[in-house]
Amino acid sequence: MGRKLALSIMIMLCFIAITMLHYSNTARAIKIKGGKEIVLDSPVIIDSGKTVVYENLIIRYESSASPIFTVYGTLKLINCIIVPSNPVDFISINSGTVFIKNVTIHNPSDSGSGYIFNSEGGYLHVNGLEATGFSEIQISNIDNLYFAKLNISVSNTIYISDSKNITLTDSTISLNYQGFQTRLIELSFINGGKVLRNTISIPVQALRDWNAWLEALCINMAENIIVAENNIVNGGKVVVLYSSINVLIVNNTLGAEELVEGSEVQIDWTSANVSIINNTIYNLWEGIEIYTPDNVTARYNTLLNCELGIKVDTEYWEGEDNVIIEGNKFIKSGAFLRMSSGPVLENNYFEDTEIALFNSSNILIRFNVLRNTTIYLMDVANVAIVNNTIYIEEGKDWYQIEGSAENIVIENNTVYTLPGPGEEQPPEEEVPGEEPITPPGGGEGIPIPLEIIMGAGILVVIIITLSLRKRRGE
Repeated sequence: MGRKLALSIMIMLCFIAITMLHYSNTARAIKIKGGKEIVLDSPVIIDSGKTVVYENLIIRYESSASPIFTVYGTLKLINCIIVPSNPVDFISINSGTVFIKNVTIHNPSDSGSGYIFNSEGGYLHVNGLEATGFSEIQISNIDNLYFAKLNISVSNTIYISDSKNITLTDSTISLNYQGFQTRLIELSFINGGKVLRNTISIPVQALRDWNAWLEALCINMAENIIVAENNIVNGGKVVVLYSSINVLIVNNTLGAEELVEGSEVQIDWTSANVSIINNTIYNLWEGIEIYTPDNVTARYNTLLNCELGIKVDTEYWEGEDNVIIEGNKFIKSGAFLRMSSGPVLENNYFEDTEIALFNSSNILIRFNVLRNTTIYLMDVANVAIVNNTIYIEEGKDWYQIEGSAENIVIENNTVYTLPGPGEEQPPEEEVPGEEPITPPGGGEGIPIPLEIIMGAGILVVIIITLSLRKRRGE
């Protein structure tokens, strides 16, 4: 009997020792899994060199101390539901590594409290995260940041800065509006970023309250950014660029539930090398607002019910603008060029709208189709309006000159008179602009797949590289 008791005690002590080793801070790897529920009654700190894995768990956090996890080492959360009992911060990364896959956490705060992530250096890879009841995300100095399949709502800002090669993709992000002005997503000092196939939304009441002071996606002091195939609604500034270069905005749907003054896609006067291609932009006060003359292209966009479809205002620059407006559809959305010199408008389709040139010079308007659209020239010089096709109602002028006008050339335009309201209209096939706009030289026009655009850029780089090698004799 005594030997059996001693043996039982020894086995128990061995089990306890093994268990303590498995969960102690001195263990290099801890893995907790098994489709069960566990309770954490204090924050978890993962030291440098240690790895902790939580998998297939419901984790109840019964403390008010924040954050739940502080990571100096490595944290992996896989297929977990986290249930805080109090509003808390989620994860702080201090040069650590965090992997998240299919995690749900609901912070018990209706107004949004605490951060989802806060970091200063480290590595973060997220593929599947549902998070509500939080205020913000604050990330700095994390290269190769990867966010995919997020479904999150925050009351303040998702702020990502001082990082390279970031990805935000296939996610749903919304603002839990609490009455104050904010930027929902801000990318600052980023070199290399992709914002792809996301749904980003702000309540229409926030747009009414803050108009242009509200920003959905802000790209600030960044370079080499692609914004593609997103649906962004009610931004005020739906997308805005400040001092950013080499930005491609392509194949997005950008708009608002209501037409509110100040809503726009804005390219500020210190940005450069911006391409805005094949987007659908609707119900904005100024669909695309361009303040920089430094290599901006707006091609094959559809602009619907905007007060101004495209506005170019380069007042703060001297010299010629390098702004191309080509192949766009303006439906009840005007074009306005103010204090600009050098923009080109060609191969566009305008319907039921106006084109206004004010205090501008060296403007070329050619190969466009204008249907019930009037061009207004006000205090302009060196303007050529040539080779356009115009459909205008009987009794209306398709262009008007007001104020001073010097060296105006209007020639080789084909003008058709349309019946007035209530009169018989020409057959649809006789009215231009019903077919997709085709880029010069043929092709499908719109839509333009992102892969083709990116592939063409890579091909150009390869050709240039081979050419340079040939010159050097390599």
